[in-house]
Amino acid sequence: MELRKKLKSRKTYIKQLEAALSYEVKHRREMEDSLNSAQKERRTLATDYKSKSEELASAHKEIEKKSHAVKEQMETARQMARQLQTTKQKIFALKSHLQKEGLLRDGSLQTPVDSVPSRTNSALSNDSLNWSVSDEESEDSA
Repeated sequence: MELRKKLKSRKTYIKQLEAALSYEVKHRREMEDSLNSAQKERRTLATDYKSKSEELASAHKEIEKKSHAVKEQMETARQMARQLQTTKQKIFALKSHLQKEGLLRDGSLQTPVDSVPSRTNSALSNDSLNWSVSDEESEDSA
């Protein structure tokens, strides 16, 4: 009887161990599945991060190119403004000189037609030399 009791006790103990082992195996599978899912997600996130980083770097380069182009355009605009200002000053100086010499009255160029070659008569007739530059503009630039 004693032996049966011990045998029954051992069988119960083995069943408990099997149940515990079964639970641990099931729990381990769940943990491995969770680990695999987490690793897949990490790889996906790493790939997404890399692609987003590359997109950001590309966008940053594009912004730098556009910024450089804008700077060049602004410098070109400044140069053109300086050239226009210089041209305006030269036109006022020329107007003043022509007025002093009596060749310009009321904004119209006074040139004897006989002394101008026939090729430029057509240029004079279409008012290409009849520029209106007012004295108010020269005062603005001063």
